[in-house]
Amino acid sequence: RFPDVCRKVCDVVYKWRSTFPGHLWARLSRDGCSTLIKEAREAIPVIEFVSREMDKLDPSNGPVTFLDLCSGLGFLGMLLIEFL
Repeated sequence: RFPDVCRKVCDVVYKWRSTFPGHLWARLSRDGCSTLIKEAREAIPVIEFVSREMDKLDPSNGPVTFLDLCSGLGFLGMLLIEFL
C-alpha cells in the first residue's frame, strides 16, 4: 500500500547493516531478521501517516516531539528519525 515508504525502509535497513557496529546489528537482526521485518511492516503505515501530518505543520510553530509509548527496541523511533 505504501511502496515509496517500503523502498525507503529497505534503504534505511541496508544503511543500518553497513554502518551499525556488529553487536548492535546482531541485536536488531536476531532471529533471522523476522522481528526486524515484523516491526518494519507495522511501522510503514505509521511512517506514512506521520509524514503526511508533518507536511501539514507550519515550521514556525516550533519543533515537534514524538513519544513512542510502546517502544520495545525502538524500531519505529529509529525509522522516524531516518524519515523526518
